[in-house]
Amino acid sequence: MNTKDLINHLTEDIIKLYDIKIPITDIDAVVEKLGGKVVNTSELQHKMENCYIKKHKDAFVILVDDRVKNSPNRTMLIARELGYLFLSMGYQTNRKLWNEWTDDTVYKRNYAFRTEDVKKEWMAYDFALALMMPEDEYRKIANQYSEGNQIKTRKIAEYFHVNLTAACLRGEKLGIIQSVI
Repeated sequence: MNTKDLINHLTEDIIKLYDIKIPITDIDAVVEKLGGKVVNTSELQHKMENCYIKKHKDAFVILVDDRVKNSPNRTMLIARELGYLFLSMGYQTNRKLWNEWTDDTVYKRNYAFRTEDVKKEWMAYDFALALMMPEDEYRKIANQYSEGNQIKTRKIAEYFHVNLTAACLRGEKLGIIQSVI
């Protein structure tokens, strides 16, 4: 199974297991269902990222910069952190890996842009796309907002409560939307 299919299956399983309603209208409530907590903070104002995740005992905390509290990108930032949580930290998927993380240690990204680091970044973002816009639901909504060969991606973004870039990228990755040059 390739990485894309693995991520799609994992997010589908999480959605079913935790009875997450699609579209996700409250990402903070989803985080709580998963056993975590979202904390808005001003402590990240001088950090490279607007959002970080850290292990806290057998749970987790997602720290979100106050400056993005009302941003349309907030949902995708938090969903991406959930990607790191499940894929890179092993939360509820790999007990050995999860136990290697020290309590209250923030998941650090490596910005050396080595191939493996870039792959982890894209995997986390692909997880976010798949969680927020599951394939079957995306196809259904894309069909609903299609006229001929035109797809109203803005309507898709509004339906899923994500930004336009995320809605377009998910459509591209599913082969529904052709990339725009």
